[in-house]
Amino acid sequence: SIHDKINNWINSNEIKQQFEKLEKLKEIQIKSNTEWIPFNRLTNIIIIRKDGFITVYKAT
Repeated sequence: SIHDKINNWINSNEIKQQFEKLEKLKEIQIKSNTEWIPFNRLTNIIIIRKDGFITVYKAT
């Protein structure tokens, strides 16, 4: 039946593997778009929020 075919398709290892590959690629892309900028290279530093041990800055 079509119901069985859909269940087989959803449960196949190939689909799971493709999903895992896509998730890993997303993670790599996020990491590669992140760049550490030393504090001394920032200008126009403004404190946006200060809360306990956390301070959030905005800079150019």
